[in-house]
Amino acid sequence: MTKDTGEIERLRAENVEQREQLERLASGGRMVAMLLHEIGNPVTAIVNYAHTLDAKVAPELKATVAALQREAFRIVKLRDGFLDFVRPHAKETGTDFNAAVRDTLGFLSEQGVLKRIEVDLQLSDAPKPTRGSAVDLEQAIANLVLNAAAAMPEGGRLVIWAERLNRLALLDAAKRRTDTDAGRIIHPRRKDDRLSSWLESLDVDEVVKVVVADSGQGFHHENLEKIFEPFFTAKAPDGGVGLGLTVVRRVVDSMDGIVWAQRSREGGAAFHIVLPVHVER
Repeated sequence: MTKDTGEIERLRAENVEQREQLERLASGGRMVAMLLHEIGNPVTAIVNYAHTLDAKVAPELKATVAALQREAFRIVKLRDGFLDFVRPHAKETGTDFNAAVRDTLGFLSEQGVLKRIEVDLQLSDAPKPTRGSAVDLEQAIANLVLNAAAAMPEGGRLVIWAERLNRLALLDAAKRRTDTDAGRIIHPRRKDDRLSSWLESLDVDEVVKVVVADSGQGFHHENLEKIFEPFFTAKAPDGGVGLGLTVVRRVVDSMDGIVWAQRSREGGAAFHIVLPVHVER
């Protein structure tokens, strides 16, 4: 077998493997859509039962019942968001990033997710309207926070930094191999051609730059591109199925943004997201 023939056979084998993976993903997507559709009835029943309980429970339990209602409604919104994603629909716009972060941290705190974690919230006061729905944005933030919490089982520090920036200034910084907007968290010195190309293609003057960084276990350099792939996970078999970061990338893509990962200064993971600022036309 010649070298060229061997290379052709290798490429054919890779194509077959990729096709089989796509077929599995498509099949899994159909099953998830059917499952989410069927979830509607029992979740609606939970909402109704919680509403009935609200008038009957003791005063000290009313906050618990309210939390039950709120989380049931969240399931409904997440289900509707997924089903909307897989069928054509008008895109909701103008979601404020700051509000989405605070709402997400609020319900995750109530669930005890952040119990041993110091949250350092560094959000500028500048309005940060982004493209896409609030539900999708909250889902992406929640997955990043949950991912960080899982990497810090004994506790640690979580930084969420966000700023509204001039697109051309950020483009210039990227081309000069700097990342000046996130200097308080990490100081990468690298040229990101993908970021530069994306910034050059935008039709807006401003962007929202976000960094979510933790002091957790981090990840291997060779996994940086794989971590957003479906079912890729470095966790134990009972620790997750590897879809959280895939959801993050799907949401960011749907908002016309860009996301990447690298190590934080503390040795943990740092996720960078850049989103176009939504401008009313």
